[in-house]
Order: sequence, then C-alpha cells, then structure tokens
Amino acid sequence: MAASIRSGEGEIGFQIAPMVDVVFVLMLFFLACAGGQIKERELHAQFPGPGVPSGTAGIIIIDITAEGQVIANNLSLGSPADKRIPALRDWLKATQGFRGNDPIYIRPHPATRHERIMDVLNACRAAGIEKITFS
Repeated sequence: MAASIRSGEGEIGFQIAPMVDVVFVLMLFFLACAGGQIKERELHAQFPGPGVPSGTAGIIIIDITAEGQVIANNLSLGSPADKRIPALRDWLKATQGFRGNDPIYIRPHPATRHERIMDVLNACRAAGIEKITFS
C-alpha cells in the first residue's frame, strides 16, 4: 500500500495543489459568512434609580425589615414568624380599591431573607394584587 502509483511516465505522488485550492475555497466561504453577521452595538439607556416615584398619593409601600417584620404604609402587620401573613393579606384586600392601576412597591432590607420576600409576594397574590414592583 504505497502512497504513490507507478505509471509508464514515472511516479505520481501526493498532489498538494488541489488541497491548497480546497483550503482557499473553504477560507473564502467562511470569510463570506462572517461578513454577514449582525454587529452588536452598545445601547445608552438611563434607568430610574431605586425609590418610589414622588407625587403619587395613595400608593402602597410594603417594607420588610432585616428581621422579617412586614410594614405596609407605616402599619406593622403580622409577626416575623408568620409565613402566610394573614394580616397583610386582609389589609391588602380592604385597601385594594386604592388605585387599581398603581403598583404596590415592596422595599426589602438588604439583609432580608428571600424566603420572607416570597411570603410577602404570596400574600399579595392571595389578595388579588397583580401589579407589584421592587424599589
């Protein structure tokens, strides 16, 4: 099994010219494909900082302390050990007619456990609140 074939005119060896042609064709193909890609551009967008918008009366702000105490509009509701927070749920149902288009703002302390934030979200959902935002 030799790499060359003998003929009457001499030895025919490995031809490199067709291999170079194939490499150039492949390179041309990949260059043509790469030129059609969409270039990413940086978007310059400014987002509002944390906080509750000013000048809106009648909004509901729910603060969650580091210990897990829930305070809605400066009214302490439930205890940190209560997972379902029925006091918050009942208070939200009673005040749900406040302004239906405004979201409820939840402001957890940075040291608040995520489990407690989920408890507050579950209480809001049980009260039928759909528009919730964090600040």
